[in-house]
Amino acid sequence: NFTKLQSKKVKANELQEGFTYVTKHEEQLVYIGRHMWHEFEGYYSRRTGRKGTKQHVFCNPEGKDFKYITSIPGKIAAVLSEHCHDQFSNWVEAYLKTPMAAKIAGWVKKPLPDNWWHRDWSDRWGNRYRNQAYIELGGDFYRVYVQVPYTQDYHNPNANKEPPILVYVVERKINKDGTESNEHQGHERKVEDRSIFFDLFAVYDNGTEQEWRT
Repeated sequence: NFTKLQSKKVKANELQEGFTYVTKHEEQLVYIGRHMWHEFEGYYSRRTGRKGTKQHVFCNPEGKDFKYITSIPGKIAAVLSEHCHDQFSNWVEAYLKTPMAAKIAGWVKKPLPDNWWHRDWSDRWGNRYRNQAYIELGGDFYRVYVQVPYTQDYHNPNANKEPPILVYVVERKINKDGTESNEHQGHERKVEDRSIFFDLFAVYDNGTEQEWRT
């Protein structure tokens, strides 16, 4: 069956909403239509943030695991059911309530819990741990990493259980539309006021909210 599927294909203009299809890897998927799909693009210093494009969106026969497929003839082999699934409208509604389907409508800053600061920031071998947080400068959000400084004695960084010296490094600017730009500043700044650090959440136009972890 797998071998036979490789020679079959379905064209994008042949897709019918609610129909069930099989991929060339024998996966069954229900087509829920062409919708906006937002995801993060790029990585590390080349990260460009969250972008949205219109895609052919599918889900599994249980109405979960939404995914999009760009090359329909290369991935979809054949139609299994030419009847609209009786849960089709519910699954479309469920997808439209996910962050992937929505645009950013606003942002929410949430304080970091106390235990965020009360941890081991380094060990006796000099391994340093860092935590991601956000700050606001001039009305813009920036992702930073809080860590112990490179200059701290790595042989015994937390001697006598004293609170470690903490610094932060600015990494990226988070634009209001969800795009990002590299703002890496290699110099470390001492953490003087812990209240300026927060966790950042995006609020979408479909009412959902999601932590901005990238």
